[in-house]
Amino acid sequence: MSTGRVMHNYNQMMNYLINPFHSTFKLDDFQSSAAGRLHFADCKKLFMLNFGVFIVSGAYLWFQRKKRVYFQKVFKYIAIVGVVLVVLMMVDFDGFFVVFHELLFRNSDWLFDPGKDPVINILPEQFFTECFVLFFVLFEGLNIWKSRAKKRS
Repeated sequence: MSTGRVMHNYNQMMNYLINPFHSTFKLDDFQSSAAGRLHFADCKKLFMLNFGVFIVSGAYLWFQRKKRVYFQKVFKYIAIVGVVLVVLMMVDFDGFFVVFHELLFRNSDWLFDPGKDPVINILPEQFFTECFVLFFVLFEGLNIWKSRAKKRS
């Protein structure tokens, strides 16, 4: 399969996951089992929850921005938790990934069978490792930038 087709299917997957109005998981070039579709539906719920938390907490922080001392401590603790999670990922990403899924998903549908859900072949472990690393680098970078900006003002 060409890189273009892989990207087309990846974009379909991401559109399903992040678009609240896209309700059916279907990829043009990959079949999906009922368990696979259920896992993607569960992932979509987590994406929507994440967006909701981001919007609500962002609005709350915006309206509470004058209370700097309190929020500096909160962001400091959040940064420490982020660093601990990164260390755990670096020590044993496989173990971290399993615990992550066991905490966030109520079933074992995340254990894909490549014969029934071949989309897993374009989403190898390295893809998820890089996604987690990118998230934490951006998250910690934003935290550091925000704390330095507050010290200057």
